[in-house]
Amino acid sequence: MKQLQLLEVDHNSLTGQLPVDWGLVDAWPQLDIPDCSANSISGTLPSSWGNPSAFQNLTLLYLDDNDITGTLPQSWGFSGSFSEHEDLLLGNTGLSGTLPIGWTNPDAFVNLVQLDLHSTRLQGSVPSFNNIYLIVLSLDSCSFNSSLNELWTSSAPLWVINSSNNSLSGHLPDTGGTLDQLISLNLGQNFLEGSVPLSWLQADGFLSHVSFFNVDKVWQGS
Repeated sequence: MKQLQLLEVDHNSLTGQLPVDWGLVDAWPQLDIPDCSANSISGTLPSSWGNPSAFQNLTLLYLDDNDITGTLPQSWGFSGSFSEHEDLLLGNTGLSGTLPIGWTNPDAFVNLVQLDLHSTRLQGSVPSFNNIYLIVLSLDSCSFNSSLNELWTSSAPLWVINSSNNSLSGHLPDTGGTLDQLISLNLGQNFLEGSVPLSWLQADGFLSHVSFFNVDKVWQGS
């Protein structure tokens, strides 16, 4: 099994918990893509999987659409963990708690392109994302309840942000911050206040490079 590169067991009726010993040194030295999505896997995300010596070739990890609960392990965001990882899909699960700040540092998930946490029970603040290759961020249908201020300081080269259907509040930041590569922004169904800043609507303003912008049912009291 140490030569296994692709594991596809998605859309089955698998039960049980994710094996802790998969995080042992050289447990899966060649594994590139494990797709375990759309099953009935329960339990928590093993912190041992954050071992820098585990999953050294892993690029995609699909655990979405399962019954996984608990919090996001701090260890997964440690420097050297998941060093080749590009896509992390954990959406539509029972994950709860807050998003660890360590997950959003420049030395965390250094090749991560897509982070999907939609339809979970995650709550608290939406932090600043500074992962150096992150371009797609899905935080929709969670319970985040902060302002957008921290998110607007992100240095990640984000193209797509979906933070719709949360409890985000406050005003839209007056400037685009560092999000100068953004092409899709979905903030619908939140509790924001005020209006779209005039600076966003100018010829060279924030929306000049955004092709999709949704604030439907977003204003507090609407």
